[in-house]
Amino acid sequence: MFVGLNRFSDLFKVLDYDKNLSPNFDHTYIFCGPEELTFDLHKVLEHLGHNGNNFTVLNDTVLFNHFKLYNLNIDFYKFGGWITQQFIKLLALDYVNEDRMIIQDCDTYVLDNYNYTYFNDNSPVLFYQPNQKHSPEYYKYLKDFTNLDPFDNHCYVTEFMPVTTKLWGSLKNKIESIHGKYWLLAMYDQFSQDFTGDQIWFSEYELLANWMLHQDNNIKIIEQSIIRVNDIRTRHKFNCVGF
Repeated sequence: MFVGLNRFSDLFKVLDYDKNLSPNFDHTYIFCGPEELTFDLHKVLEHLGHNGNNFTVLNDTVLFNHFKLYNLNIDFYKFGGWITQQFIKLLALDYVNEDRMIIQDCDTYVLDNYNYTYFNDNSPVLFYQPNQKHSPEYYKYLKDFTNLDPFDNHCYVTEFMPVTTKLWGSLKNKIESIHGKYWLLAMYDQFSQDFTGDQIWFSEYELLANWMLHQDNNIKIIEQSIIRVNDIRTRHKFNCVGF
């Protein structure tokens, strides 16, 4: 789970909803930063009734240091916060030592049907919005990084993204075989080539989902209903999800 430093109130609400999920998550990794926390998040979680042992809290910079990425002379903030988020999420997949993982944002609430299996055996169950497409750039970068076109006409920019280590590893290998360099550096160089100062639109969800669908015939998809609620008082957007 990925949390901006001004979104912890959202995180606490989301974790209360997540406790209703069945099966529940075995372990939750919380990435936040780049500034260091000024409080003990584990103690706050335990005060709110959570088992602190079920959480690992990490600063974003742990990922950069772990993979020694500063040696690549990469400016992770060069393209703005949107791309930085995508880098962090993909690096987190590399960092977390689990066979099956779920990416979740800190502003996502499941409203009903808490009993849901995110994996069918070892194949992810992907959520989609039917017959929708987002920015053309999402699919440009899918093509740039994998040489693949979208698998179908659906949109996979949803609120949860289940991923297996095996499929994520095969995606990294594909990017590196096409570009002849470390997967993250390949992305960074492509973004640098395209960057004009305006927002670059890239979706890690579209990249992951379309790659996995092309690779695994056993993947099932399920339509996700999304209600976006704007809190006028805080100007925060909450993504309320039902299956």
